[in-house]
Amino acid sequence: MQDKEGLFVFAAEEEQADTDLKTWKILTVEDDLDYQNALVNSLKELKAKDGYKYELLTANSVPEAALALSMHPDIALIFIDVVMEEDDSGLRLVNTIREVIGNAEMRIVLLTGQPGFAPESDIMKMLDIDEYWNKSDLSAEKLQSIVNSNMRTWEYISQIRSAKQGLQLVLDASRSINGKHDMASFSYAVLKEISNILKITEGGGIFCSSNSDPSSECLILSTHGCFSGIKGQPVGPNLPAEMLQDFKQAIRERRHIFSKHHSVFFFETPDQQGADYITIVKSDNPISEQNEYLLKVFSENVSTGFANISLLNRLTELAYTDVSLNLQNRNWLTREIKNMNAQERLKTRLVIFDIYQFDEKAFTFGYEFCNKLMKLVYQSIVDSFTRYDPRIALISNKAFGMLVSVDFDISDAVSYFQNKKIRN
Repeated sequence: MQDKEGLFVFAAEEEQADTDLKTWKILTVEDDLDYQNALVNSLKELKAKDGYKYELLTANSVPEAALALSMHPDIALIFIDVVMEEDDSGLRLVNTIREVIGNAEMRIVLLTGQPGFAPESDIMKMLDIDEYWNKSDLSAEKLQSIVNSNMRTWEYISQIRSAKQGLQLVLDASRSINGKHDMASFSYAVLKEISNILKITEGGGIFCSSNSDPSSECLILSTHGCFSGIKGQPVGPNLPAEMLQDFKQAIRERRHIFSKHHSVFFFETPDQQGADYITIVKSDNPISEQNEYLLKVFSENVSTGFANISLLNRLTELAYTDVSLNLQNRNWLTREIKNMNAQERLKTRLVIFDIYQFDEKAFTFGYEFCNKLMKLVYQSIVDSFTRYDPRIALISNKAFGMLVSVDFDISDAVSYFQNKKIRN
């Protein structure tokens, strides 16, 4: 009702309440307008269960029904008259829904005013329908029972189909991230696959590391979607207050946090020298209970991926690093050379630095002295050639190998070493 000032207070509140309800769509296909009006009026009197509402659609012919089906692929229940433009129009429409469109979830109820034309036993065997009723036997009470039972069945089937699709997404996502063997590509793949699971179009995600020290600032390692462009920055200034609060809570309680429009995943990796990893995902769509479950399943695969990367990094460290000096070794230099293409090799020089009388120094001054000497020599090489972006490795206990551009000026390096005194 409109008051003197032209305000529609109650109507606005009712409309707002309806927006929170999930919709179950029902389509009636009937060429007898009188019967269809009676059927629709009876359906309007039915009340859906809490949290749901009915949306009624009508069609007076098979072409109109085809248009409605194309515009509303989520129709849950359809009432179809057997005889319309032709004697078997309704039967052909059923076949189109099941075989052509491939919709196996929609509940189909056939109605007939001529039961002798299409016997129930033959129709139930021939077609994939759920119920078959004579119009004269369809009372209001029976209609309530038909709608309730078929809606319940449709909801269960839809949930199973959605769960199957979701688990397939998780499986594909897990395969995708498990193919990544470095933290940069792995973290980006995690964000991308979470966005796929949630069907994010306007949201995005952040992947960051957290040190065991609660006072230290978390740095962003990878970004996706609306968060693009802030890689390498601290997390705090780049998050809304509510999201930042959940982010801190996830670190403090060491667990996942799920909210309506964002999720925070905490991944504990004790093998990574006290560093843990956190993924923050903002979704433009509300995160449903089912999606929350799928994300929990996916997070288990992410945790496994962290363990695999940690193990791979450790093996790489042992294979390509000199543990005593924490420098790249001969294997690493050999791999770098093998990974070059022909053009890169033509533009690269290999320079060997051999420490004069190293064995005599080692015999005289001992192991600790020689380690310090090697570190000083390494740093001197770095300082001398840093402008040429050198790749340096320890190729023996007394020699370094360096890959450097052919454009380097060797006279600068010679002058540097002649003027620099290396002292213990």
